[in-house]
Amino acid sequence: RLPELRRLVAQAAAECGLHPVSTMDEARSMLTLLADVESVYARLRPEVFTGPVDAWLVATGDRAYRRTRAAKAGWLERRAGRKAAAALWMSGRPGKRELHQALADVVDVGRRWRAVSVDGRAPRGSSVTQQALVVLEETARDVAAVPVMSAETPLDQLHWQADALAADSHGLDRAVRRNQLQLELRQWRADRLLDELTARQAGADLAVAAFDHAWLTSVLDHIRANDPRLRGFDGDVLHAAAEEFRTADAEHVRQTPARVRRAAAAHMVAVLDKFPEEQDLVRREAAKKSRHLPIRHLFEKAPHALPAIKPCWAMSPLLVSQVLPAQRLFDVVIFDEASQVLPVDGITAVMRGRQLVVAGDEHQLPPTSFFDKVDSEVEPLDAAEEDAEAYTDDVESLLQAFSSVLPLPQVTHLAWHYRSRDERLIAFSNAHIYAPHGNELVTFPGGAAGPTLRHVLVPPAPSRSGSSARSETATESASAEVDKVVELILDHYETRPDESLGVITMGIKHADRIDLALRRALATRSHLHRFFAERGNEPFFVKNIERVQGDERDAIILSVGYAPGPDGRMLYRFGPLNQQGGHRRLNVAVTRAKRRMTVVSSFSSHDLDPAKLRADGARMLRSYLQYAESIGAAAGITGGVPANPFEADVLEKLTAAGIPLIPQYGVGGHRIDFAARHPEDPNRMVLAIEADGSAYHASPTARDRDRLRQEHLERLGWRFHRIWSTDWFHRRDAEIARAVSAYQDAVAGVPDEEPDVVGRAVVPPARVGEAPELAIGLPIADYPFEKLVDLMRWIESDGRLRTSEDVLSEAMARLGFARRGPRIVDTLTRAIQTARGA
Repeated sequence: RLPELRRLVAQAAAECGLHPVSTMDEARSMLTLLADVESVYARLRPEVFTGPVDAWLVATGDRAYRRTRAAKAGWLERRAGRKAAAALWMSGRPGKRELHQALADVVDVGRRWRAVSVDGRAPRGSSVTQQALVVLEETARDVAAVPVMSAETPLDQLHWQADALAADSHGLDRAVRRNQLQLELRQWRADRLLDELTARQAGADLAVAAFDHAWLTSVLDHIRANDPRLRGFDGDVLHAAAEEFRTADAEHVRQTPARVRRAAAAHMVAVLDKFPEEQDLVRREAAKKSRHLPIRHLFEKAPHALPAIKPCWAMSPLLVSQVLPAQRLFDVVIFDEASQVLPVDGITAVMRGRQLVVAGDEHQLPPTSFFDKVDSEVEPLDAAEEDAEAYTDDVESLLQAFSSVLPLPQVTHLAWHYRSRDERLIAFSNAHIYAPHGNELVTFPGGAAGPTLRHVLVPPAPSRSGSSARSETATESASAEVDKVVELILDHYETRPDESLGVITMGIKHADRIDLALRRALATRSHLHRFFAERGNEPFFVKNIERVQGDERDAIILSVGYAPGPDGRMLYRFGPLNQQGGHRRLNVAVTRAKRRMTVVSSFSSHDLDPAKLRADGARMLRSYLQYAESIGAAAGITGGVPANPFEADVLEKLTAAGIPLIPQYGVGGHRIDFAARHPEDPNRMVLAIEADGSAYHASPTARDRDRLRQEHLERLGWRFHRIWSTDWFHRRDAEIARAVSAYQDAVAGVPDEEPDVVGRAVVPPARVGEAPELAIGLPIADYPFEKLVDLMRWIESDGRLRTSEDVLSEAMARLGFARRGPRIVDTLTRAIQTARGA
């Protein structure tokens, strides 16, 4: 009927002088207007459109109508108006309200007619209005039945679509298939879903998503109904089980040293009983005050007793060959910081063990000759010589020697990083050193989003004329940097007296300058002396870059110490960083801080021309300055996107519940699923919300999943909240309420409930029962052998480990024997063996 509709509406518009219409909605509007015109003409004469309709409306309206329009007309005027309007009525005598409504329709029709009229003539009807309305309704029903057609589409385009559909036999086949599918789906009780999709006029994507959701939901419900584990799932029970595991596992770890000590003590007792001569030798040597046997000779004479008494020995590789005999002595030899050990120095320790563990970081300092050179040489005087001096050589270390020959299953990468309380402190090294070599570290974001890394730029000294001023100007610039470092040190202990501090320099001369300037500054600040007193824990140090491996402090100040030349141009002399392996030295320096890092230099990254930086260490210095200047933001401690649709749904619902969340919060590959901000301090994160999504299931052990990750985040200042996906799917509102409550508690600072303490307090061991009643001083043959066995059992009933010699000595004391006769020793030894079940 589309061609007929187009013809009729065009004819009607031409007859009445109206704008042509292009869509079905416009056609409906025009035909409705024409029908309303005809309705007016059925009641009133055509002259009504040229008369004073507004005055007639006032005349026929009631008092309320006149009041709302502030119309003022007297009774005679209104009476005359009513008579004039009633004279236009087609038949009969209209009532006052009926006449008023007809006049209101005249006003409405006139307004609408003027909006669409082309010729400006009075409203008039068309000969095809009613026919066109019938065709319009039939066409509208046909269009609504075809999903791809819309009443808002222009009529000529609808006509084209209809022709295309009529010529599309394949589309007709698809329509038949859709009808078949609709019947089948209704048999599967999908009526409500089909009706809703039809009402929404859903497209293909929405329909597919809706059917997938319905299908997968039904599958999930079926699995849950038939799997007793899912059917009986209770998130509270699982939370309790995880908490019980965390407590028990932590207690197991806490008790492990005691179990190891007990096992070592039991082994010692057994060895000493088995080798009494060696026991006697060691006891005699321990009782001496002087003229002891050398350890090498003592090892040779007591090879079993000495390792049993002292199962763990710690010494440098060079000391091993001086102290220990050249033979296999230990079950396991462990090298720590093996990257600093030359293979030739470590081989003497390797040969003394049956198994070997080599630990270290191949990206940190190589083997060093620092202490040899410092003791034997004077540091160079000028920058040119200092630039050529380095106390470490980038040669093969013991760590590299073994990692290159051992099969891969015997090389283990320890990925978790614990030192930094903010992962931005390690992010630079992780991105530039570890990740490119396939050893990316697992780091954890701290609870504070504020700056933990900063760059302090010290303006260089003004340039002086003359070539002789070159070194003098550089020295003055370095002196200005020294003064700034001292200022930062004093400020640290004035504002953060509870935090330790370390100062790292590139060269030893610069370290000495800082140390001397600090001592001068402290001469007038006696209240700060306690922070710099030399004591065991060393809360403060000033060291050059060659001496800091293994150190860590709450705060670190890294002072570069190299200044531009007198003309302001960079000299590109960076001491050990310009040597081979300089990037490894810098990596050590920038990973010593636990809480915050400050870099002090007299130039910025913009002053360094990348084309003139040839050494890896120098290029890495420029990158680190750039990183520090951006306050650590270069590594991007920002949020990401949710890892999966489940986490996206959690983010949407919790955000709507009023929790400001950042998804995938952190820098490293292992991020917090959702970090909740403090409502008044956006830089402070108060709650870590994690789900049992991909990151949870990717953890290899329950200890990693349920204890270590949460424990370390809490150590970094986070509150922790877990959402189980099964609970979220089936009890979403309850899980949202739990998360909101946890967030409110975190904001308020309410402490977590402490779990019940597992285990009991350690109390001194006590013997069981009373000691057997035995007379004192009788001959050994007068004591019943069974009574002697009972005495031995009672002596050892407290569980303490004793050698046979210890039990024999205590038994003799209780029986009153002062001298060891052969019969006494033999009888008591047999009683000990019988009591022990030997």
